[in-house]
Amino acid sequence: MSKKKIISYNVNGIRAAISKKIISWFDLRQPDLVCLQEIKLSKDKIGEIEDIESLEYFKYWNFSKRKGYSGVAILSKEEPKEVSYETGISILDEESRFIKLIFDEFAIISLYVPSASNIERLDYKMQFLRTFEKYISLSPFLAKLFLEMVKQTLILFVLLALVVTSTIPPETILTASTFIFLICSLLAFIILVFKSLLTADNPLFLLISCFRRLSMFSFWEIKI
Repeated sequence: MSKKKIISYNVNGIRAAISKKIISWFDLRQPDLVCLQEIKLSKDKIGEIEDIESLEYFKYWNFSKRKGYSGVAILSKEEPKEVSYETGISILDEESRFIKLIFDEFAIISLYVPSASNIERLDYKMQFLRTFEKYISLSPFLAKLFLEMVKQTLILFVLLALVVTSTIPPETILTASTFIFLICSLLAFIILVFKSLLTADNPLFLLISCFRRLSMFSFWEIKI
């Protein structure tokens, strides 16, 4: 994978950031990807940020559901193969805090973690972080790996069984079918291995990455 320059920036309002010359900063830094948090922009106000929209980036916005609150975005020079605005988990999705782009060789998430301005919000923030940790854990990847294995195995089994069972005595069909199923399972695993060399969102690739590195993500929580 070629090197990528990635900027993560809590803008505290995208319109305010534009007034503070963020466009000039982009021109100077020339990032490949820009993750923005706390954009505070609703969909009906997209016309107010023409300076951003005119940039030569693919732009993906998870607009604020509440006026002047939250929202995230990612700007990318390269078009992703998939974009996710939700995780399917209510605490991660309810305040427009998540967006994920998937490319051939990597995936990137712009996440706006709740602040902890009081004890109630601190509890909410810790719950949010624990939930996000589970979201990026091995479990979804193992499940995806299993389902992919089952799918590949069944496809190969049907194809081979149709050919083999038509050429053997009926009394050996059960034994032959069991043997064919085991062979298909092995072939399915080999197929996943080769696919993992070609695409980064393959579940086996993600599983191998987990074992190679203890941390699968990085984050910044620095106030300047």
